[in-house]
This record gives sequence, C-alpha cells and structure tokens, in this order.
Amino acid sequence: MKLRNTFLTVAAATLMAMSVQGQNPNANSSLSNPKSKNAMGLKDGWSVGVNFGSLLFYGDIRQYDYYPVTEPQNERKWGYGLTVTKLVSPILGFQAQILNGSLTGVKRGVKNKTTGSSTQGYYFNADVFEYDVNAIINLSNISFSGNIRPRKLTLYSLVGFGVTNFRTQLYSLRTGKVVKRYGYDKNGGELPRTSDVVIPIGAGLKYRINKQFDVSLEATLRNVNSDKIDGRVVKTSAKDKYGYFNVGVGYKFDYAKEESSEWISPLNAMYNDLENVKTKVEGLTNDKDKDGVADIFDKDNNTHEGIKVYGDGTAVDTDMDGVSDVEDAEPFSSKGARVDANGREVDSDGDGVPDSRDLEANSAKGSLVNFQGVTIPTATVEASKPTGVFDITSAGFIPSIFFEMGSSKIEYKHLQNLAAIARILKTNPGVKLSIVGNADATGNAKTNEKLSKKRAEGVKEHLLNVYGIEASRLVADFKGSTDPLAKNEPKGGSLFNRRVDFKISK
Repeated sequence: MKLRNTFLTVAAATLMAMSVQGQNPNANSSLSNPKSKNAMGLKDGWSVGVNFGSLLFYGDIRQYDYYPVTEPQNERKWGYGLTVTKLVSPILGFQAQILNGSLTGVKRGVKNKTTGSSTQGYYFNADVFEYDVNAIINLSNISFSGNIRPRKLTLYSLVGFGVTNFRTQLYSLRTGKVVKRYGYDKNGGELPRTSDVVIPIGAGLKYRINKQFDVSLEATLRNVNSDKIDGRVVKTSAKDKYGYFNVGVGYKFDYAKEESSEWISPLNAMYNDLENVKTKVEGLTNDKDKDGVADIFDKDNNTHEGIKVYGDGTAVDTDMDGVSDVEDAEPFSSKGARVDANGREVDSDGDGVPDSRDLEANSAKGSLVNFQGVTIPTATVEASKPTGVFDITSAGFIPSIFFEMGSSKIEYKHLQNLAAIARILKTNPGVKLSIVGNADATGNAKTNEKLSKKRAEGVKEHLLNVYGIEASRLVADFKGSTDPLAKNEPKGGSLFNRRVDFKISK
C-alpha cells in the first residue's frame, strides 16, 4: 500500500509539471497559448491512445531465452493498455500508462541421461495490472533533415517508473498441483495483489495518418524489482521481466490547430522560420516596378520606372483630376473641373476654352473666343479695302502649351490644343498669330533664349507642316525667362513658365 501511495504521489506531481509546462508562454508555438482550448477543454499538446499486444515473460520459469513454447502452455499471452500523453516540447513528452494482461511460463524438467531421472518441471499463470509514468523522447526531432513539411514516421524511445500489481500461482508440471501462490490464499481465494516497482524501457515507431490520428508499433521491456511473478524465488537468479509488444492508435485533441510539433524537427521549424523571415524581408525590399516603394506597401505595382509616385506607390496626380501626371495632357487643370480620359478639361462647345473657365458656354461653332470663352468679333470689311483684308477689332488669347524641363519637343499631349488652334486659323482666314516661346529660370539667359526660340519655332513648324497654315500668318517670337507666368519659381523650375503662348495679331 505504501508503494502504491508513493507512485500516485509521483504521478500526480509529474502531471502537474506537465500541465504547467503546457502553459509556458515560451514553449513551442503549437503549445504556447494557454488560453487556446478545444471543445473538451484540454490544452494543446494532449493526446490519448489505446494499445493491444503480446506479453512475454522472462525469468526462471521459461523454457527458452529467445522464443516462446506453446506446450503444455502457450507462453505468449495478451494485454491491453491506455495512455494519456502531454508534449512539453518537440523532443520531450510525458505519458501516463495503464496496462492489464496475463503472463505464463513453462520450465520443463531435465532428464539425467546417466540415472534416467528427471528434475522437477513447472509452469505458472499470473495476471498483472501496471500503472506508470514514462518520459517519451522523440528521436526523429533531434536531427535536421532539411524537410520543413510534417513527417509521416517518427521514431521515439521511452523510459519510465511505475508499479506492477500481480497475482500468480506456480504449478508442478508433473502433478498439476499448486506449488506456490502470491495474491491467493491456500484455497485459491483472491487476496490483495502483490506490488512492486517496475521500470519500463523501450522504443517505438509512430505513423501519422492525419492531424487527428496516428498509429504506433512499440516494444518495451518491463524490469520488475521482484523475483515473485513466476512464483519461484531463487536468490542466485536475476529479477523477473516481461516484454510488451503492441500496436496502438492515438488521438490528438489539438488536431484542428497547426500541425503537432511531434512531426516537425525544431531545427527544421527554425529553418522554416528563417525562410519565412527571408520572404518577409524580401517583401520589404522588393520593388517590382522600380518606383522606390516596396511591393508590400505598393498599391500600384505597374507604375513605370522614373514616374513620380506618392508614398503608397500610386502615380502623382498634381491637379487631382483622377488622371496621373504621366498620362495627363493637362497636369494643371482647374480644381474640380470635368476632364476626359487624357486629363484634358471638357470643352462642351468646342471653342478651345474648357467649361471651368468658359463664360460663354454656347459659343457658335468656329467662333474665335478670348481666354474666357467669350466670342471675339474677328473682323470687319472696310469699304476702302476691296481686297477684303481683315481688321482685328478685338484681341483674345488662346491656351498655352507647356513643355517638360529642357524640352522643345511637340508631344502627344500638345496635339489636341494645336489642332484647335489650326481650326481657329482655318475658320478665320484674316487672323494672324504671334507664337511666343518662354523658358523657366533654371538655365542662364542665353540658354533660355535659345530654348524659348526653339519652342516657338517648333510650334510654328507643326502648324505649317501638319495643317498647311500660311507662313505669313504665323510669327515666331521668344522671350527667354523674362516673362514668367509663375513668380517665385521653385528650385527645379516651374512648368507654367516653360510654355508657348498664342496671341492674336492684326
């Protein structure tokens, strides 16, 4: 009774330690959340199992050392067990086990060839009930395989401490009479079982079916601190032992969560974590579209290299008209103005003045208007001039064309405005245009004069070559950086000052 109480105390202390370890926030990730419970209220890392297998006795009453006999009794008996296991790390776990079964052994008498006499033969029958606590060592998780996926097979070893309770009767093989009893009275009535310490050692192989179930094949040797199980106590012989070779089925309570650490080496898991960190670092540094914003923060991974973007990777839209500057033919359209797909302000009456600045929304088609969209009386025919020379009685301004830094090239975004200018000239044959080139203040005066002249001459050439406007109606002029539209230019210059203006001349 004292031995049993001692074991129960040790088992209770071990299970308490297992439970505390399971709540350790520094434990393995699959075991580290003490608030994470399943429907049964059991914390992560717990599993139960059942097993069934063969029990073989090793001791004085056994015919052969390495294999059992079947006559007059089969030395192979059967047993079954129940286990509750708690993983405390990917390498170590603790297991409480109950085992119940029967044992038998046969020792035939030896005949003396000289005298013809035989020594006494024996056999015994015993039933055992064992409970123990084992440390489970996951041998597969000690090594690094490079495989970060869960294994199918796990090799483990175990060593433990427990108590075995048994009743046994030793019989004479010749007469069949009882020679010795433990746990029975002289009439064969049951008495309290005999108890003694047992030390299980062994190894097993476990196969993973899925996250929930596994099967195992296990072999253990149970070393008993007694020579009484076979009913024959011999001072010069070793103490009794019995082996348990079994197959089992295990069930994990935390199967709905991540894969159990039982199937993944911590070294492999560490390697996997490093790979994940590497992937995250690459995600912080990769910039697919080369816009200076990492892909993980980039809301638009298709911006072209060199395009100015905001912090979220979307292209800059200076006038906030919904068309990015790189695609905007008018990057400085009026705030709130309606624009088309190219960012140009809508001009409903087609007079060349966008609706946002048009004071005369329904100008007649082909009318010449000023910069506010108001119709300009373009000409009157004087009686003294029968040749029909037009005399401008009022003047107006046509929207300017804006250029990139250092450029005088006519680009796609300029074409619509130039087409509108050509139309005005064609519908008003008495009108002449003064084309005035301008530059910002980023260069010296001489450079700016040359650049503004090239801009004005480029526009003039375009109107001559593309639309066939007479050269006599176009005058190219330049002002360099002497006539800025935008004052207090920023360091990089101002788009408003890199322009060509159009003025109606007589």
